Amino acid sequence: LLTGGYDGNVCCLDVRDSKSIKRYKIEGEVQSMCWNPNNPAIFAASSDKGVIMFYDVRKGSQTKPLFTIGAHDGEVGGVCFNPSSRYPHMLASCSEDKTVKIWDLRSKPVCIEKKEMKIGQVLTIEFNKEDPDILAAGGSKGKVALWDIASSAAIVGKYPMIKTKK
Repeated sequence: LLTGGYDGNVCCLDVRDSKSIKRYKIEGEVQSMCWNPNNPAIFAASSDKGVIMFYDVRKGSQTKPLFTIGAHDGEVGGVCFNPSSRYPHMLASCSEDKTVKIWDLRSKPVCIEKKEMKIGQVLTIEFNKEDPDILAAGGSKGKVALWDIASSAAIVGKYPMIKTKK
């Protein structure tokens, strides 16, 4: 179980052993967290300072992050890994800066695409588990937008297994 708070702490609890709490400190207030479905020991946590930090729970409590991304100019309201094993190193992030970004985490983290969703500040995102090429975003204007990432030449260039849709 993963929890995060405004104090900048992320806590990981193995529900089979209530005494096994691991704590991780991030820069700023925790806004969102997600487990990597393709590597369940890895999680990402985003903050109000525009950063995303990545941790491996096998390395223990209070360890340094695996890496940190200066992801957005504003608060990073949401992060999610692509659920497909075809894209095990793909992460999406969203922000109050009104954008969604797709990241390639294979070696050095790099933003491969950025899109303004036209729904105000982007507050939350999630990949469709049935069709991992579709990303949904919810915004401050009370609207939801869908992005077919297969329509992006930059993403298809990095992930050639995506079938380009017209």
